Amino acid sequence: MNKESKEQDLIFKEAFLVSNFLLLWNIPQRQNLLDNKQMLEVQNRLWNKNTLDALVLERLGDEAWFKPSSERKQLKVKDYQKIKELTEETKQFIRRLEKGTKWEGTMDKELEINRNKSIQQWITENSSY
Repeated sequence: MNKESKEQDLIFKEAFLVSNFLLLWNIPQRQNLLDNKQMLEVQNRLWNKNTLDALVLERLGDEAWFKPSSERKQLKVKDYQKIKELTEETKQFIRRLEKGTKWEGTMDKELEINRNKSIQQWITENSSY
């Protein structure tokens, strides 16, 4: 795998993990901590067009997150750049949600711990939760 492919793979994996951390803020235990504005933003980031998930699904179709890098040829350099930007925005948003809660810093720790794992590996390890 060349340097550009490795970087794109890291961008994609980080986007997947961040997307999953955003989903955690859609469960009742965490939703109860959100004000209406925050809850609306969580919903918008999860389900509306021009969000991280929408971009990936639009380009790659169903089961997009689970496709191997060899099947992500439809993603262009500009798509990876947009994914990287949306991931960074989403990480900042999640950090604001985590602040002052028992989950503060969790996303960043998990991103670091799981940086070198494949998406499939992460799913397998976390499927029991």
